[in-house]
Amino acid sequence: MEQNLKIEIITSFYITENNDRMNELVKALDKNLQNKYINNIHLFVDDKKCVDYLKNKYNKLFYNKIKICNIGKQPLYSDLFTYCNTLKQKICMIINSDIWLYSINNINIFDKLKENKQKTIFSLTRHEHDFSRPLIEKYSGSHDAFIFISPIDTQIIKHVKHKQNVWGSENVVLYELNKVKYKLYNPCIQIKIIHERKSGIRNRGRKRINRGDINGDGIFSIRSHSVKPHY
Repeated sequence: MEQNLKIEIITSFYITENNDRMNELVKALDKNLQNKYINNIHLFVDDKKCVDYLKNKYNKLFYNKIKICNIGKQPLYSDLFTYCNTLKQKICMIINSDIWLYSINNINIFDKLKENKQKTIFSLTRHEHDFSRPLIEKYSGSHDAFIFISPIDTQIIKHVKHKQNVWGSENVVLYELNKVKYKLYNPCIQIKIIHERKSGIRNRGRKRINRGDINGDGIFSIRSHSVKPHY
């Protein structure tokens, strides 16, 4: 299984003027490029400047693992899932741009993705840059990676037209997956992801989207779901 495990990462990359934050984004990308389980990294990038930066930074071996999905757009979750659906029968891993895959302690855990006619998804809670795990030990519904075998049910795509960097964005995705009977697991100890956010830079103006919405009948409903860690 280990030799056959190839993961396609789908994420974004951008250039920021803040050096500390830029170093975090580059570190996450570097670590993913070096990971033996990652086959390719598919990037949505802000502009051609990003493409030129990547070409200049990486040698041919690493740059060949980078696949540019789209230039000039910060992706919505619907964009990320739609792109994944072009990677038929691949193990896809949607992550935030400051997340990297550190280790897989149980390769056989990936066999679970084939359950329920492949309607199974891992939604991982992260470890922090110092390898602490406060959001796991005191779980509060945080998720930073989705792993599944493509294609995803297209019913999901039309309901997740929002960006990654808004409060509650992943909880809405999980809510929609749960609605169409996906099996959801959070094996965040067996599959360890690291969050590079030592700089502490955040957009404090981010809105929260998982508190609720008005459905077709005019009824207010909460669009939120989470999956506790599976040890």
